[in-house]
Amino acid sequence: MKLITLNTWKGKAFDPLMDFFVRNRDSADIFCLQEILNTPADRTSQDGCRVNLFTEIARRLPEHRGFFHALYDNKLPSGEVDFPLSYGLAMFVKKDLQLLGCGDRFIYQNRNEFDATDPKNKARILQFAQVSCAEKNLTVFNFHGLPHPAHKEDSDKRLVQCEKILNFTAGIAGPKILCGDFNLRPDTKSIGLIEDGFRNLVKDYAIRTTWSNLDTKHGSYPVDYIFASPEIRVINCRALPEEVSDHLPLEVEFSW
Repeated sequence: MKLITLNTWKGKAFDPLMDFFVRNRDSADIFCLQEILNTPADRTSQDGCRVNLFTEIARRLPEHRGFFHALYDNKLPSGEVDFPLSYGLAMFVKKDLQLLGCGDRFIYQNRNEFDATDPKNKARILQFAQVSCAEKNLTVFNFHGLPHPAHKEDSDKRLVQCEKILNFTAGIAGPKILCGDFNLRPDTKSIGLIEDGFRNLVKDYAIRTTWSNLDTKHGSYPVDYIFASPEIRVINCRALPEEVSDHLPLEVEFSW
């Protein structure tokens, strides 16, 4: 089985991003995506962002089921918008996998809430889906961590965030994959907390960075991760050299 996780950059590199999904739709069983916009309005873009990105991706993945879970509504980085718009996480799961359930868990604040001391830190959720293949169950978790402080180092809120993730995932039995853009450097205590319950595949496979050449603000280090529980048999994990976002896609091939 193959899983790909990617921060989509709100679809700012739209054409290469859509080509990426078309090229990988047959081989990837599960996509875990961050920075997804969704609207019922008859609009395509605003301020360089694709406001109907969830629908656009779904059109390119006809053999996958799509699930969108919102963090907040009616806002872009430039400010509030005057049409219905939601921002959040998405998963796309191959239809030949049996879906046992899906949902989300708020890890920081609640929908449409933000941190009064840093309004850029809005609500965060852990999205999850449980699937079955050959009568064996797997739970996949998709996450996008607090973006601030921008240095990607530890903070009290990031430590609590990771503690909540670890506690919630520990309560679900069976094989698990946890992935996404954690907005954290690999040597932080926060990532160390996750490693108490999972194998860090970015570390094990010596992935040096998950920033693409489209990023102009950061250095060469990972902030995106794939973590696997001990039951997962990993075949390979790598960062794909695709210029489709300011982040690189991460791909893992595995069985359980």
